[in-house]
Amino acid sequence: MTPRGYSRQQILLHWSLAILILSQMILHDGIVAVLDGRLSGAPIEPSLTAKLHIFVGFLIFILAGIRLFVRLDRGVPKAPASEPAPLKLIAHLTHIALYAFMLVMPISGALTWFQDAALANQAHSTAKYLLAIVILLHISGALYQHFIAKTEVLTRMLRANDETL
Repeated sequence: MTPRGYSRQQILLHWSLAILILSQMILHDGIVAVLDGRLSGAPIEPSLTAKLHIFVGFLIFILAGIRLFVRLDRGVPKAPASEPAPLKLIAHLTHIALYAFMLVMPISGALTWFQDAALANQAHSTAKYLLAIVILLHISGALYQHFIAKTEVLTRMLRANDETL
């Protein structure tokens, strides 16, 4: 059965992850300074923001795993019937990309931090820009659905609905 909307758990996970990912983007300078110090041979004691970056990265990985499990177990509401097929495809691919980033970014960050893996560091540093683009696409899609297409795509991520079709 297909749910009509998202559950409270799905909504809580969505917005928690959004806040945590945004905080990672804002507070990344502390971890960069420590990593730059490591590379130059002058190790720097990790700042509070560097330690928070590591902790939040692990938290994102765990919550993203839970969110993916809930999504696979419960399902998600269907895209609006009136939505053109190309937009449905873009939305679907955007969601796949977001889940991939939420799982791969913490792994590449952990490999960078704990293994000094240069390739993981490069991937992590490059991926943050790609993630920002995907997030902007996701937000733009939600706003388009709400204000232009006049669908309930955005509001169903604000208000829980446990009914099924």
